[in-house]
Amino acid sequence: MAVQRMGTGQGGGFSALGKIRTREVSLDGLEELNHIASKVSPKVANRLSRNTVNYLAGQLRNAMRKRAPKDKGTLRKAIHVVRRRGTPVSAVSDVRVGHGRGARWDAWHWHFIEFGTIRHGAQPFIQPTIDEFTPQMPAIYRKEFGRRLEKQLEKEALKLGVNKR
Repeated sequence: MAVQRMGTGQGGGFSALGKIRTREVSLDGLEELNHIASKVSPKVANRLSRNTVNYLAGQLRNAMRKRAPKDKGTLRKAIHVVRRRGTPVSAVSDVRVGHGRGARWDAWHWHFIEFGTIRHGAQPFIQPTIDEFTPQMPAIYRKEFGRRLEKQLEKEALKLGVNKR
């Protein structure tokens, strides 16, 4: 099961966990965004952070799907995002490759493709996607969080009856 965990202490962190490899990357310097949002409301700031982290996981999922080899398409369909509970100060979303009895799309063979076998060479699609996506994550997080914060502030202004102009 390939897992992407995206979460932070009040901002955004990221780690990618696989059955065979473990990789952790953190997003630093995002505390000021959450500090600004928490002045509006801590509850709203946590919701914005969770939604933004889930958005990042969705972007990563889409990139993995594009890179995954397509035979019948089962592997691509099996890559999905799962939002987890996290902690009060961190948001967590996982990117998983579904497999097993209860899976809608059973891609039990994903690790053979990712890491190769004795007879077949590796066709990595998870690790290269993570390597490519990781440097872009802080910028994407800032942009998306800022967009969501502006939208929330506009919504609050409408509730209070404040005109934009």
